[in-house]
Amino acid sequence: RVKEQLLSMRKMVEDILYLNRSAESMSIQRTDAGKVLTNRLQSFQVALTDRHLVVDYADRESLFVDTDETMLAQILDNLLSNAVKYTPTGGCIRIRLRRGMQRGILIENFGGKIPEDIAPHIFDPFVSGSHEPDSSGVRSHGLGLYLASYYARKLDVALRVENGEGCVVASISFPERFMGSS
Repeated sequence: RVKEQLLSMRKMVEDILYLNRSAESMSIQRTDAGKVLTNRLQSFQVALTDRHLVVDYADRESLFVDTDETMLAQILDNLLSNAVKYTPTGGCIRIRLRRGMQRGILIENFGGKIPEDIAPHIFDPFVSGSHEPDSSGVRSHGLGLYLASYYARKLDVALRVENGEGCVVASISFPERFMGSS
């Protein structure tokens, strides 16, 4: 158990160090956010299959934005990880790319809810909706959304995570000035 905790703490320190390195070497360039999302989603296929989760993501088209691809991938990893972790077994995750004036990415996981007592603090470090170990036996330290919000601020994108109608809604909105034609 001590070894597990030490490995978990090591990962936490590595995440924080990575955060600092990424912020220093940020590279804004034309990026297909739809492709980044599709690639990140593929990394969760085993967990999705194991938990019998259905992903409704029909709109797998391009969405070009000017951003740092590595930081965007990290934000998406954290949002997808939470969606997979907090969607009940057999549940549904819906993903949409938004176009027009409200360009961005929308991830909804149905059947979950952010506890009201932590909702105002969801982006604070060490805030977690669950203190139970995940499927790999690792307990959450509540850094995922903190890191995602840090990257979002660095990229100047709006990140929201809130309760919706029977779901948790996570959205990334890209400022119009960062848009390319899609």
